[in-house]
Amino acid sequence: MPVAISPICESARAGRRYDAPRRRHRAAETRAKIIEAATGVFLERGYAGATILQIAAEAGVAVESAYRSASGKAGLLAEAVQAALAGGVERADVPVEERPAIRRVIEETDPRRQLQAYAATQPGVWGRVGPLLRVLDAAGSLVELRDRLAVQRLNGLRRFAALLAERSALRPGLTVDRAADIIWTVCAQANYDSLVTARDGHRPSTATGSPRRSPPACSGIGERWRPRCINGLGRNLSHLARIGIDTEVPMAQRPARRPVPGPRAFTERSRDAQLSQAAIVLSVGAAARGEPERVDAPAEVGLPSDLASLGRRDPIPVAEAAEPLGIELSAHLTDRSLRVPPSTTADLMTRLLDRPEPIAAAALVEANLHSESRLVRTAAAVAAIDTTGPRDDVVAQLVDGATRGDRLTKEIGRIGLARVDPQHTVLSRLVGPPSPMTGTDRLSHTAVLTHGTFASRARWWQPNGDFYNYLNGLVPPLKLHDPSFQWSGAYSDPARQLAAQQMVDWVTDQNLQRPDVFAHSHGGTVANLATRRGLQLDRLVLLSWSVHDQWFPDFANVQRIIDIRVRFDLVILADLGGQTFTPPPEHAGKVVSHVNGFFEHSDTHEPDYWERNDLPDVL
Repeated sequence: MPVAISPICESARAGRRYDAPRRRHRAAETRAKIIEAATGVFLERGYAGATILQIAAEAGVAVESAYRSASGKAGLLAEAVQAALAGGVERADVPVEERPAIRRVIEETDPRRQLQAYAATQPGVWGRVGPLLRVLDAAGSLVELRDRLAVQRLNGLRRFAALLAERSALRPGLTVDRAADIIWTVCAQANYDSLVTARDGHRPSTATGSPRRSPPACSGIGERWRPRCINGLGRNLSHLARIGIDTEVPMAQRPARRPVPGPRAFTERSRDAQLSQAAIVLSVGAAARGEPERVDAPAEVGLPSDLASLGRRDPIPVAEAAEPLGIELSAHLTDRSLRVPPSTTADLMTRLLDRPEPIAAAALVEANLHSESRLVRTAAAVAAIDTTGPRDDVVAQLVDGATRGDRLTKEIGRIGLARVDPQHTVLSRLVGPPSPMTGTDRLSHTAVLTHGTFASRARWWQPNGDFYNYLNGLVPPLKLHDPSFQWSGAYSDPARQLAAQQMVDWVTDQNLQRPDVFAHSHGGTVANLATRRGLQLDRLVLLSWSVHDQWFPDFANVQRIIDIRVRFDLVILADLGGQTFTPPPEHAGKVVSHVNGFFEHSDTHEPDYWERNDLPDVL
């Protein structure tokens, strides 16, 4: 039209540029209306029966606007599918890895829970996008679009499988591509349809895209099957994980961790060997600091029974410690990709056994800063704090372990980083608020669960978390209190002292009378300190508590203490805590210790660990 090139039109354009944010907002609203309208029309009439005119009318926009919003009808169906996948038009513009549900999957550090979290996303995804994909299948002519969506899904699953592989969560011999294929198959649309859609009375769409339904009496049945769908997918996915739950093998029959002693630990590639390497370098670090008593039974990992000779008053110069590696010092300090061969670390371990002296200990630590295993590199960085002292490359490795490792590596890295810089930004994101005071008039004799350092945002200790549910399902019932007790989780004595007073106040606020308390890690320190502030407990169950004499409980305020831990707890070694809880002689009868397994700090709040070691019986 002639007016399209008039000066008035140019002036109007200038005005539009001036109010660009408002125009973009209105354009986004219009686009969302069009895509939502297109979704409804496609589902009602199928692809062949839908027209741009119908979609525009449903959206209340001009036909040209509907056509241009996504380059025609095929483009609108593609946009509708992407919006359904994301859970809304606005979310479709957010990168997949930044969407909340996928963010939770990525940030979960336990492979089993990570796979369960991914499985939990699938019913929602297929429930939203499945009907549109049936419309797409019925169209027949949109093969390119269907192939493009398949490639998009496969690439996403490969990224997920690569993340599992990076965290050493795949079974030995299982490649990333094969793992992605398995996830693809287990989480296929057909499985969702079998477990949920068919049982809800739905059947696949007809050729016209119109779904058939069973009589109304069947309506809603599928909602009951959604949890079974999630559990079924989760159980099958967990077979990918090295520590995954095998539904055909009772939990108590799964093998426990075992140390690989001495130089052999550094020549093997198994998970047990990596854990043993980490235990050796952390033990060496504790001894170098002058605290060999923190290491219980060092011979179990092939170290000398007396580690006192490894101690030294002053830090060892880095150049002196790194000299036996035969690596240029600048490369040693700056090349993060440098790897020391296992044969070299095994030789250094042999030298340490032949001549147990500080320089041999420091050399072994420096070599393991270049291990192939992130877990071992992170443990070596913690040990280096005590052999040569903190430095930039050590802090960088601690940050890497604290942010990119598996759960145990992150725990070790965070403790090491907290020892160097408690206010580091990586750690500040892990600190949470205390439990709110809500008040209740109802007296309660029950059990309370709480977490340890940097775990205030974890799920396992909260209502509906896996360990909370496990304890709550024991017979006779513990009747766990809802909510659990939350404290900041910060790594400092003042933070634990503050949390102890908050626990005292919270127990009073919740009207709890001599509760049982289950406390993991330094959550046990908080509970101990709370008893010194007058809190009276029936049973105190300490899970992987890092023993420090200054944080013992007031034994007069606790009826019974159950101490549950593993040997060579790597996180406690990093924390320079003790691993044997020996009460004063006059209170020896109040403490019963149960020590099972090796290395894994979080094992003591894992249901399978409790089952394998018959721990419910000790309650």
